[in-house]
Amino acid sequence: MTLKEKLKSLPSCPGVYLMKGSDQNIIYVGKSKNLKSRVTTYFHSPDPDDKKAMKLYHSIKDLDIITTDTELEALLLECRLIHKYKPWCNRLMKNPDSYVYLKLTMAEDYPDLFLCDETKEDGSLYFGPYHKRSTTQHALDAIRDLYKMACTKNNRKSTSCINYSLGKCNGICLGKISIELYRKQIQEIIDFLMGTTTTLLNGLEEKMSEASAAFEFEQAAKLRNQIAALSTLTRQAKLISFASSHPLLLVAETLSLEYSKVLLLNGTAIIFEKKFVLDPKLKSSTLKKIAADVFDSLPKEEKKVQLSKQEIDEFHIIFSYLDNQQNDCRYYNFKDLEDEALNARVLYKILKGLF
Repeated sequence: MTLKEKLKSLPSCPGVYLMKGSDQNIIYVGKSKNLKSRVTTYFHSPDPDDKKAMKLYHSIKDLDIITTDTELEALLLECRLIHKYKPWCNRLMKNPDSYVYLKLTMAEDYPDLFLCDETKEDGSLYFGPYHKRSTTQHALDAIRDLYKMACTKNNRKSTSCINYSLGKCNGICLGKISIELYRKQIQEIIDFLMGTTTTLLNGLEEKMSEASAAFEFEQAAKLRNQIAALSTLTRQAKLISFASSHPLLLVAETLSLEYSKVLLLNGTAIIFEKKFVLDPKLKSSTLKKIAADVFDSLPKEEKKVQLSKQEIDEFHIIFSYLDNQQNDCRYYNFKDLEDEALNARVLYKILKGLF
């Protein structure tokens, strides 16, 4: 089938498209809720000033599509294919920053906080991974500034470090802050990075309001930027909390007036899927049959959540999709069962509640 014929036969459904170059190598992977309307836009001449779009436009010689029933499946498939093929045009168009972690050196009397690229078994606490290095660096600078952690000596001699005179060091170098008080501040940072408190953000917002009221607009702008950077860490904390507390999910989505679909997610893996007609007259029998199939597909052990750099994108997709109020999508977290034994009858009650 020629490229022209493929374009004419594109379906109006969710899916993933793989753009290919002259050597049939995959140069770009994308997804859409409507393949026909999205893919055809790539074959209209783009703005000549948009060099990236122009390069892609002239490079596309063929394409393949993979249809899905739901946009969630398309989003996850796109993510996995990008990780698998690493198309040059995805890097060019999206230009993603590398993932980073925040490392807190708990083995020291006075722990320090800084960026790192990987985690190690060294007694330190690691937070993340965070998607944007530059934004994470800004957030780190805000934390270090707020808690005056920028000591350049950390050896408690009789002379202070240069940052102490600049108001950026809390006096570690002079022994002016006790280990107990410093550790209390460190615990506040840990609580913030784990998403259990917003005290740090609340304090900055109060300071920003005070600076604005005093017409100190430069200081207010600085605080505003710090709040924006730190807010990205709180969103990541919510994502990490979601991933750790939702290892096994049952997802139900209405596709149309006629069709519905059920997905069983173990971590980020789809281990069961079923598209079906939910006839009101046959609703009970249909859901009982699906409940039995889901029960047979349940893993013996829940997948342990490993927030690696590869999986963080997929957790973010699932979290954002389920959190989007515009999706006709509902889900059940199996951790909500508490002590109730899980069987096909219980699954039927869960499915009945979702539909």
